[in-house]
Amino acid sequence: MINTKRQPPVSTTTLPVLMEAIADRAATAASVASVVGHDPGLAARVLALANSSQFGLCRRVTDLAQAVTVVGTGVVQTLAIANTAALVDTSAFVADAHDHAVRVAIAARLLAPAAGVHPDDAFAAGLLHDIGELLLLQDSPSEYARLHATFETHADQLRAEKRVFGTDHALAGAEHLLDWRVPDVIADAVADHHDPFHGSAPTTIVVAAADELISAETGRHHALDLLELDVAAADGLRDRVATEAGALTGLVGG
Repeated sequence: MINTKRQPPVSTTTLPVLMEAIADRAATAASVASVVGHDPGLAARVLALANSSQFGLCRRVTDLAQAVTVVGTGVVQTLAIANTAALVDTSAFVADAHDHAVRVAIAARLLAPAAGVHPDDAFAAGLLHDIGELLLLQDSPSEYARLHATFETHADQLRAEKRVFGTDHALAGAEHLLDWRVPDVIADAVADHHDPFHGSAPTTIVVAAADELISAETGRHHALDLLELDVAAADGLRDRVATEAGALTGLVGG
């Protein structure tokens, strides 16, 4: 079992250096790995993910450049962003948010083939889909934590966030991701994951379906309906996600 729970946190200074390295047209897996290698927390998570069942390799990956090749620079970038945001708090609320993000990412990767979506894009968008919650929490820790405790549905959440903060977590997250030069397809999925019919982009639908699959919220699951996933298949996916999520404890936060 791959477990990053005891690994050190990702440094806040790593993200801008990593972004610059990835943006370089001459970037290679080795050049990105050289940046990752200076951050033990990020290096541990990249290696853990490369060796997880998400990628199904037959042999263990120990070389960091090979691990970057396996998971892709986009997912490396996603791990850095998610873990930088994760440093804002260590409360139960944030721990639950981290666990939910990993489960949605795994579910999105599993659902991606049904919509013709690249699994890496689905995983990245799933891992970042609620990053706006952590950003709003960072700006107003006590106020957002109190407000979040009152939400009963996602619709309630979006309305309350807009009323109090002038934006919601989906839009706030997407705006920051664009500032961090995350690809539009991922930022768009984050922006619309509670409204998958807005544009009906396949990656958005996959992330919304994964969120519906993992969320305890009852009611009609519109995105799951679009993927024509029956109850038995959904239950089977939840079981698989639960198993695989246990092997990726600490992928975000730690």
